[in-house]
Amino acid sequence: MTVINRDLGQSIESVSGALAEWVVARHEEVDPDLEARYGPDGHRLWRTDVRARLCQLAQAVSVGRPELFADAVAWAKVAFASREVDVNDLRRSLECTAEVLREHLPADIAERAVDHIAAVLAQFDDMPSAAPSILDQPSPWKRALHDFLRALVDNDRERAARVLEDAVESGATLADVYLGIVCPALVEIGLLWQQNEIGVADEHMCTAVTQHAMTRLFGRIRAQSNPTPRGLTAVIACVGGDMHDIGPRMASELLELDGWRTVFLGANTPVEEIVNAAISSGADLVAVAAGTSFALAGVLDLVERLRATPETAGTKVLVGGRPFAMAPGLWREIGADGCPANARELVALASRVCGAAR
Repeated sequence: MTVINRDLGQSIESVSGALAEWVVARHEEVDPDLEARYGPDGHRLWRTDVRARLCQLAQAVSVGRPELFADAVAWAKVAFASREVDVNDLRRSLECTAEVLREHLPADIAERAVDHIAAVLAQFDDMPSAAPSILDQPSPWKRALHDFLRALVDNDRERAARVLEDAVESGATLADVYLGIVCPALVEIGLLWQQNEIGVADEHMCTAVTQHAMTRLFGRIRAQSNPTPRGLTAVIACVGGDMHDIGPRMASELLELDGWRTVFLGANTPVEEIVNAAISSGADLVAVAAGTSFALAGVLDLVERLRATPETAGTKVLVGGRPFAMAPGLWREIGADGCPANARELVALASRVCGAAR
């Protein structure tokens, strides 16, 4: 079993600003042409990039999972290549990071962190420089997926909503629509941003159009449904700093259609507030997702707080999101009760862990 050691990661993250400055200085020292290639803003941009990567490294070290850091670097390699930035600069930055950590961190912490970096460097050449489009994968919803994606990019709220409604009128369930159309479309939008084909504003616009379409569709379906109450309450949220709340929202809506009373707190919710909501609502279940590894510390904090609070010590906890998908079994090691792969699976698992399977 992996040993969770939060102090190791916090020791790195707490000095990530200074470490990032030293890493960039070392990079400029070993590659004198770096500044000329990246221009007057190059030092600042590299410092920001390195600091973010150090925080990702800290999360991976905290839970002893090098694969989490490898996933972050693989994502960065695609982003670099898509922007026509030499990926060898990323490799050199990682090498400089390892050197700086050895020089400035206590030996035991540096050893763990450098081992993670070494594991990534060993597979760096095999990491792809481009990510495959989800549109190339077989899907029974491919036509609707294409239409929905086009509506998002065109900022066409009406057309986006109609695509989802037409799918339901053709026999799709809400779970079918969410998992077969909405989720893949948002993955593709994320890929377009990663590959520099759209900007941050475009990505946020697509998210807003998606939320509008989901609100309209769920309102219609909920008005026509009459689920048998289960007498169970679920609190669903994203921890502080995590803005990726569409997946948890899907889970909340599917739970509601399954007869649960849901308390959906949305994105960026402080751990203390999630615990308070669980207490005040008498929650049987708390479900939380980590959209990226940056949110992992918050999820660990939440599980610890729930277990340490008498009123919620026995509350079932489900966790999800990319970090848990990339590190199988991590959910068990942090003390959660399960890790559904998607919103549909969450509904079934929630009933099982709460002893309410029909």
